[in-house]
Amino acid sequence: MIRHLLLDLDNTLYPKQAGLIEHIDQRIDNFLVQRLRMERQAVNSLRRLYYEKYGTTLRGVKENHGVDPLEYIAHAYHVDISDFIAADPKLRQVLQGISWGKAVFSNSPLDYVNRVLTALDIRDLIDRIFDVTFSDYRGKPDPATYRQVLQVLGVTGNECVMVDDYVVNLLPAKELGMTTVLIGAEEQPDYVDFRLDSIYQLRDVWVALGEEF
Repeated sequence: MIRHLLLDLDNTLYPKQAGLIEHIDQRIDNFLVQRLRMERQAVNSLRRLYYEKYGTTLRGVKENHGVDPLEYIAHAYHVDISDFIAADPKLRQVLQGISWGKAVFSNSPLDYVNRVLTALDIRDLIDRIFDVTFSDYRGKPDPATYRQVLQVLGVTGNECVMVDDYVVNLLPAKELGMTTVLIGAEEQPDYVDFRLDSIYQLRDVWVALGEEF
């Protein structure tokens, strides 16, 4: 029996076309060019390396360059959310129609997550937030982070549905027994149970799992 919904934030609860995460990526690049005194192309290569090894650029530069995570976050996420997204009544209706508990599980920092959820007008529908600081900056797709989330929620993997736009983040979820939902991507490996074009179709997963009243 499903008890909880784990929702990614960026490019999942709002569309990639909003451009918010692309803007943040540019701010991260600018910060690292200045902080690490590297050429932009070298920073791009370094970020790809750290994403593959650690799951986030933040953890990579923290572990290997001694960058203060708070300094990184203060620069990267200093953005006006309203320039990119607004209240989404359709998303609110979709989430209100699903009675599972709802948590956001994101590699972004807490203040930013709260601001995005508030801008979308769904903050009151979210029971818990697991941000990048929750697991000492390990984040997704580190399996230990997923186990921590399950422990805090007091549920097993079989009782959770995880929704994310990065397919790599869904593999640890499936290995822990979760039902996995991929948003936006065209690929659907065998460890992905549902692929949706948009978060607005999440109600279809609810129905497919036999939860319609």
